[in-house]
Amino acid sequence: MPLKRRGPLQLVQREVDEVKRQVESLEKNVKSSSGSKEEAFHRCQELRASAEKTLKTLQKLTKADELAPVGNYDQRKLEEERRLQNILERLVTLSLELSPPGPSTQAGKCFT
Repeated sequence: MPLKRRGPLQLVQREVDEVKRQVESLEKNVKSSSGSKEEAFHRCQELRASAEKTLKTLQKLTKADELAPVGNYDQRKLEEERRLQNILERLVTLSLELSPPGPSTQAGKCFT
């Protein structure tokens, strides 16, 4: 039986699921204080970059990109954008918690 082909929106949904899983894991590690804050901050930067890249990809998608018709396409796309925005907010909060103390113009930013 041939493999079922995945449409672009479904691929983005899987990417969002993976980023969310990694953010949850990072949050768990930070709460349990396992690993260094510096490593966690670096991981936060990587995850934020990944989430922003996924968001840009999602925003460029159109219904015409799909291999087959997708029911409620606009609604599904909007839900994924909301999920990514929520993930990005969690990462900003986490980066503030992990950022080194002192005067920093980068406060609130997870990467430069």
